[in-house]
Amino acid sequence: MFSRQSGRLPVRIAVVLTAAALALTACGSDSSDSKASGGSDAGDLSSVTITLGQNDPALKALLPASGALDGAPYKVDFVDFSNQVEASTALATGKIDGSVLAQYTVIQAAANAKPAWTEDTAPYRTVLVPQFVDVENHDPFGTVASAKSGITELTADSVRGKKWTASPGATNYLTMLQTLDHLGLGLNDIDYVQLDNAAGALALLNNEVDLASGLFSSYFATLDNGGTALDSSHQVGPGSPTALVASTASLSNPLQAKAWEDFVQRYVEFRKWILENKDQYVDVLVATTKVKPEQAAFQWLQFGRGSVSPVTDADIAKGQDIADLAYKAGVLPAKIDASIGYDARFTDVIDAKIAAIGVPDAVARSIAANPKK
Repeated sequence: MFSRQSGRLPVRIAVVLTAAALALTACGSDSSDSKASGGSDAGDLSSVTITLGQNDPALKALLPASGALDGAPYKVDFVDFSNQVEASTALATGKIDGSVLAQYTVIQAAANAKPAWTEDTAPYRTVLVPQFVDVENHDPFGTVASAKSGITELTADSVRGKKWTASPGATNYLTMLQTLDHLGLGLNDIDYVQLDNAAGALALLNNEVDLASGLFSSYFATLDNGGTALDSSHQVGPGSPTALVASTASLSNPLQAKAWEDFVQRYVEFRKWILENKDQYVDVLVATTKVKPEQAAFQWLQFGRGSVSPVTDADIAKGQDIADLAYKAGVLPAKIDASIGYDARFTDVIDAKIAAIGVPDAVARSIAANPKK
């Protein structure tokens, strides 16, 4: 049953689920005197394993490197997926306990589910929401024009009829929809080219398409070769924030739920570590993804840095906006109320950890130290 234990959430909010989530798995138990991060009795979690699905190869290196998992009274395993849709399917079928997903991924899963998800049947729920910081100056998402497109400004006239690539189901597809909606246009007003993320980035670099939306870090080569960053996603819509999602089955198991309570606090520590350890983040990213140091530093600035919060009404409202837009554009088969996909049981411990380790101050210092250039 969907837990609405926080006063932040009304009994029923007509909203779609924020799909960007970091999902974990808890399956057992640990030593009798172990303590949850933050000091609460974690119980015997020595046989618990949190199985975390992820499609970002850096995550399973960054999380241990941060030290946030040191002394955890349970085991954390990582399972690799080539994309978030695969991770979502694994969650729904019980093969993993959690994953980092985008809001849009979860929304699509809910909208396409047959029968429709209910409070009793939703297979996974958002338990924590990472937040980007300073999107006014360092938004990680946006739209890029190729060097030979002739597009230097984002207007309805400049993009009408142009070749625009995105991958259906991916976050960059949502960014494209939000940008078109912002301009008063729809899919019929452009020449949509369906490519996966990697192929789309290459087509943009080779001037085979005019426009691509998504993570700016995906288009380093185009920007280095005369392409133009036209907008940031916060200018056109809520983007598709990530979220930490946990399977309903693991949350329904008392021992596993206790492990999750510990893990969300450690995840808060992980986010603060990223804010304060740029050099280590860059080293890990270079080693695991083979990007150049300056590219890794750019990813830290725009995508890596961030705050974190428990589930809030504002997060749910963003999810509903995404679902409504996708339905209006004809890419979802049904309207959905994804408030059933949120679980606020960890609100108090997340808020307490945020305050105890000074996350707001760390965010403020990071913003002040990294002005827009």
